[in-house]
Amino acid sequence: MSLLTFWSTVRTGFRPEPPASRHFGKSACTAFIRSSIAGLLLLLSPSVLATTPVSFEELHELRGLSITASSADGRVVAGTGLIDCCSSQAFRWDGTGPVLYLETPPGQVETYSRNISADGRVVLVEARADIAARTGYRWLQDGTLSAVTPAGNPHTVFAISADGRQVAGSTFRRDDPDQQTPFVWSPQEGYRTLRIPAGTLGADPAYFDDDGHTLHGVGYIVDMASSHGDSRAMRPIAMRWRDGEPEPVASRNRLVAYLSGEGRQLSQAEADALDLSMPYPDLPGGEPMRVNWVGVDNEIILGQGTLSHAWLIRTRANGTCRLTDWLDALGVAYPRDARLQGRLASRDGRTLFGESVGAEDAEPSTPWRLVADVPLGRIRVSSAPQCGAQLP
Repeated sequence: MSLLTFWSTVRTGFRPEPPASRHFGKSACTAFIRSSIAGLLLLLSPSVLATTPVSFEELHELRGLSITASSADGRVVAGTGLIDCCSSQAFRWDGTGPVLYLETPPGQVETYSRNISADGRVVLVEARADIAARTGYRWLQDGTLSAVTPAGNPHTVFAISADGRQVAGSTFRRDDPDQQTPFVWSPQEGYRTLRIPAGTLGADPAYFDDDGHTLHGVGYIVDMASSHGDSRAMRPIAMRWRDGEPEPVASRNRLVAYLSGEGRQLSQAEADALDLSMPYPDLPGGEPMRVNWVGVDNEIILGQGTLSHAWLIRTRANGTCRLTDWLDALGVAYPRDARLQGRLASRDGRTLFGESVGAEDAEPSTPWRLVADVPLGRIRVSSAPQCGAQLP
């Protein structure tokens, strides 16, 4: 399997363990310790009261479309939708006017919005002529669309700097798909490949720091303990480049979340300390969360239960809760006849985006947003553990 296929198909997260004994054994003791640490962190975290005004709104203008990124303040979003049933089309929406579908470059068949600058003026677009012919573009507010990757080998774009002047992604050679090479582009220096440490089979950039000098990403190494025969299991580890040069990362701890764009990375050690689990029958350690999205400083983490598949949210002020329990505790009105899914939050943490999925799976989903005057992750909504959740 190529690393690109590995990136596209594997959703990292916790793997559920088989139900343990009801006796207070090692797993229960570990869960107790994790919960105690997480509870202490909550007590020490700065928070605000749930009386803070919060508004929930379904974005009917975006019905059937998927939001993939937002500006730092959440006012502008970018995403992708289907046009004429079968072709994907990138879009940008400023929250007031009609949806703006971005132009498809000549020779390309479909486009995807991958990321957006902090001010919402630059959109990072990936265009495809076919599954193996991918090109990165930068869309500017004046409507121009310029390529940032050369023709030839396929490219996937992930990261954009806050000012929109740098983009990063990865490419692989058609004749050697197991070698994935990271790159960065800027108007001053153009397209440049990035070096990776020896022993790393490939890497994917994920996001820039706000100053644009440090680029974070994920590298892939062979996990010998999980490899069998000719089958190589890949282990994702954290990587970092400073002004284009690789820097050592203190820990080679396995990453359980390493999403592109605004989503940050999360290591196994961080996940263990945060206790990303929910109560579950006959499972002393609780139901683990499969992490889908990580916010700045871990203030908001979104995911699903690995067993119940319920949508979960972990906030700095409340710990891990079911998304709907958290919304109920906030006191907001939302559609009760739909399944709510959390997708991402704005960089300032004051806007949360998700989708409402109807009872009929064939029915198009409707994006929604939750907006507050303060970071949502710091609002203390309930004094009860897991926002008062009951066992399923």
